[in-house]
Amino acid sequence: MWWRGDPGVPANADKILELVFSGGTALAGLILVFLGASLASFDTYTTTEKSTVRPKYRKRAYTSLAGFVAALLAAVLSLVAVDCPSAALYYGAVVALAVSFLMASWAATVVVLDIG
Repeated sequence: MWWRGDPGVPANADKILELVFSGGTALAGLILVFLGASLASFDTYTTTEKSTVRPKYRKRAYTSLAGFVAALLAAVLSLVAVDCPSAALYYGAVVALAVSFLMASWAATVVVLDIG
């Protein structure tokens, strides 16, 4: 167990990793929905209009992609950390989930600010 061999992680690390895995996969799905909505919105423009709005949508897409990758990384790291306990994997999973959450929040904020 975590608490026996590695004092760098909390005793309930297994439960936390389960939550990180669930949160990472759920957040990855939410980000994919957001990315799909952005792509559908971009496709409504004509070819000439797309060149004008492309930078705005590209920024949204890259931010969403980074959040998606971070969410999947959190899920993978948490899954590996359950079988191969290590403080680096544990904290890597937690940090990756936090980064993904921040990227998703930033992408949503940028969309709302573009509207207003």
